[in-house]
Amino acid sequence: MPSAFLCFYTGTGNSARVADRIEDRLKEAGYEIEKELSNISACELAVIVFPVHACSLPIRMGRFLHRFPLGKSKIALFAVYGEVDEKGTLPGHEGASLSDAAWILRKKGYRVSYADAIGYPVNITAMFDTPEEKNEIILRADGKLEEKINRMLSEEEYLKPCHPLIKLFSWPFGILFSLVGRRAMGKLYVADSSCIGCGACVSSCPAGAIKLVRGKPRWNFQCEGCMRCINLCPKSAIQTSFIRLAAVLALMVLPLEQWSRPLAPHPLLRIGLSLLMLIFFAFFLDEAFFLLQLLPTRRLFEFNHTKTFRRYLAPGFKPMSKK
Repeated sequence: MPSAFLCFYTGTGNSARVADRIEDRLKEAGYEIEKELSNISACELAVIVFPVHACSLPIRMGRFLHRFPLGKSKIALFAVYGEVDEKGTLPGHEGASLSDAAWILRKKGYRVSYADAIGYPVNITAMFDTPEEKNEIILRADGKLEEKINRMLSEEEYLKPCHPLIKLFSWPFGILFSLVGRRAMGKLYVADSSCIGCGACVSSCPAGAIKLVRGKPRWNFQCEGCMRCINLCPKSAIQTSFIRLAAVLALMVLPLEQWSRPLAPHPLLRIGLSLLMLIFFAFFLDEAFFLLQLLPTRRLFEFNHTKTFRRYLAPGFKPMSKK
């Protein structure tokens, strides 16, 4: 019986949904499923499913791929990006994620024979509302997924092309998100007065970036920006704080404006000043904000635009910290 290695990384369950269906189809095709990385060399096929973060390969998945042993197995890649409506009007959000993953694996000796992307409901709830037509998007995506799995099982080689201009945009955007964006993401969150301190966000965070302090969640700088916590909270208590968002944006943008020119006349010096201001936020202002959130002033920090947003977890997805 042929064997296939299968792994995935997921935030709100879209990638898990794709991986579960691929597993079912592989079993129907007579494959024995292997999920231990140490046994990948004995597998004829390896299927890897991951979400797209900022048009790029998630930093967590990139680190995992770098841990792969040398091998010669055939590889199939599935990138799962966020779709905004059932018509699929914004395709291509996979950016350079597929080509980056393929590059890492080829360096290890693997043969990437299939690489494609598919869109499920967008889950960036920290900034945008979940689409009303999420069920239609899922239905459409499930149908397309069957076609893509058929193509993979037919052993037809297919590598979705990535235009050089998309790579040119994706790489700096992805690097900026990996270095700054994802780390700042958790610092925008606040648990409002409906938080009951249940710890669901803590136990399910795949990055271990949350801990309870005096009964309230607090995010560190290891946040992956996967959106799991804000979407799974049973009380929808996790919000994007306007004050925290304004502080981060101000500290990034103000040093680039006119007032900073006497302090930093050269543009590169102003960019450096902007980074110093972010470090100031990270180590001093963030601490002050959190202390103020424990006092009656917490109401100010609870002012947000996300309270009325629909939360999203893929149907049937039960979050676990190890995924």
